[in-house]
Amino acid sequence: RVPVVASVAGGELVRFREINYGGQINFIECTTIASVLRGATRVTVGSRYLQRIASQWRDDALVAPLGVDTSFFTPHPNPLPQVKRECRLLNVGSLLPVKAQIKLLDALAHIPNACLEIIGGGTLQAELFDSARARGIASRVHFTGELAHEQLIEKYCAADVVVQSSRHEAQGLAMLEAAASGCALAGTPVGILPELAERGAAIAANGFEVGDLVEAICCARERQAELAVCARETAATEFSLDATNKKWIRLYESML
Repeated sequence: RVPVVASVAGGELVRFREINYGGQINFIECTTIASVLRGATRVTVGSRYLQRIASQWRDDALVAPLGVDTSFFTPHPNPLPQVKRECRLLNVGSLLPVKAQIKLLDALAHIPNACLEIIGGGTLQAELFDSARARGIASRVHFTGELAHEQLIEKYCAADVVVQSSRHEAQGLAMLEAAASGCALAGTPVGILPELAERGAAIAANGFEVGDLVEAICCARERQAELAVCARETAATEFSLDATNKKWIRLYESML
């Protein structure tokens, strides 16, 4: 029998009926996913958050995140001095209900002297723009649309806090790109972010309510310098391509 690795890298194991998201909504898809997970030699996930969910199917799921190119995503060589000015928040992700940028707009309305840039495309762009206008914060929100990877570097380096608002992330590669770029991170407790927070490299919100997000963002802003240094160090030592590739190679070798 040929060994098989099944990697869970999206919403296969969750169900959010109210936004029609997740692989556990449709019976046929549920059955197919369960069959694949049961039949695989090894199952991998991108975060301990997802490992806990995956334990319903496989209690031996291995945390094997995808790495980030830490030679490509690097801190700005001449960072801007931290002075009293408008706090620049950045969110990178598709404009879809599971990314919950609507909560981020609600949070921004409670954070004075802050602006927000959202990078990504998706079905909710017009709705989010209208929501920003209805909340009276349209002048503080910029929807950039989709950008090429090389254009993201400048955006990460210019941000004070990179924010994750998602209801679910299997891993959250944008958080690792931002960490490698030396950014302060804050956001919802899904994907890789709670693990970064445990290492002192991010602020994980206590929940998914607007107040939780506001508190996490403000805390990250206050601790921006120390979070940024720790985020870069953590990305370089634990989540670089070299570090993660070694883990994948060991996995494949163990199956031969």
